[in-house]
Amino acid sequence: MTKKKPLVSVLVLASCERIDAGNVGLKINMSGGDRGVSNIKYVTGWVWYTPGATKVVELPVFVQHKEYEPIAVYAKGGIQWTVHPSINYQITSDKADSMYQKFRVDVDVLQDGWMKNVVYQVCRDAINSFDSDSLLNHRDLFEVE
Repeated sequence: MTKKKPLVSVLVLASCERIDAGNVGLKINMSGGDRGVSNIKYVTGWVWYTPGATKVVELPVFVQHKEYEPIAVYAKGGIQWTVHPSINYQITSDKADSMYQKFRVDVDVLQDGWMKNVVYQVCRDAINSFDSDSLLNHRDLFEVE
């Protein structure tokens, strides 16, 4: 009888997860007629689920900051500049399910993949719309851009 207690404890812990403050939990059915990301439920606090049949994904909904490696970009006229891009962003809690449905990856993977590509492209496009003299004299306009 005592050998079953550790097994029961392991099963209980494996089927429970706590969604921390500042995060939103998405409970996804992995089996049955309602399976898939089209039927995502928002959950918070302690969440009980059936491992294998249900998946719980936790996404941060607080403001986050990401700094990327410097890149070389070219202004009008072909002068090279080095940009040190960074971004502050926040996942809107009521749209977290849409984001997960679209990308189906962890936030860290999203930051280092899709978001990085977008930030680099925005930097290239923004600096390419200025000539070098304008960048030197109107850095504030470039930063707004």
